[in-house]
Amino acid sequence: MEQTESIIKRIMDHKNYKNKDYISTVIKCRYFQHLLEENWKDICGENLYKNCRIDKLDFQNGILVIKTKSSAWASNLFMMKNIFRQKVNDFLEGRLIIKDLKFHSCSNMEEYGKREKTEKKTNRKEEKNGRCIKCGAKIRIEKKLCSVCERIEKDDLKLEITKLLKIEPWLSYEECSRNCKCEKIFFESVKEQLKNSYFEKVRIGNASETDCGMAVMFLTSKQPDEIDGKTYQNAIKYLRRD
Repeated sequence: MEQTESIIKRIMDHKNYKNKDYISTVIKCRYFQHLLEENWKDICGENLYKNCRIDKLDFQNGILVIKTKSSAWASNLFMMKNIFRQKVNDFLEGRLIIKDLKFHSCSNMEEYGKREKTEKKTNRKEEKNGRCIKCGAKIRIEKKLCSVCERIEKDDLKLEITKLLKIEPWLSYEECSRNCKCEKIFFESVKEQLKNSYFEKVRIGNASETDCGMAVMFLTSKQPDEIDGKTYQNAIKYLRRD
């Protein structure tokens, strides 16, 4: 026998159910709001779960309204709205796309915590899942970060490598890894993107003197005192070729 939860999921999922108009929008809205409320702790993590709850879902416009413990929390969550929205959409897996989040404070959060007493224990599932070490969201046990935190960490690492390369364009992976721990393939990817941006400026004649110097150092992997006039001119000529 197919479990009730599986049946509901199959019927409500627009990717699997052919006749979308059979189930009313009101029922769909209630179902998805219930689904989000039941899994809210796993979606947003322990810390956010204590300070915010779902207020209502505007199904037709894809807007999720969230009540927070205070106005300060409403402001903080608004600043990270895009990340928060992506966490919700990652959980929904395309069954419903949340286009926007709205936050407002509420004086009493107790009514939004009533469901905690009736939460079902899922020990068997917990054995296969862990928690993100940064935000506390549920993830596969073999991972340390959720997809959102992983992307943020990757962007921060990219920015750090870029800053180092702008100071010392001749850096090799081995030299860079002494100050910035990263995989070699990631370092080479960041360096290639930065290098090509300077090369393109020189090629189209839109490079400043500093840009030209950076392009030459990237091309030759040499430090400024190792580059003479002839080497510089040859490098610029090479980069400006059609």
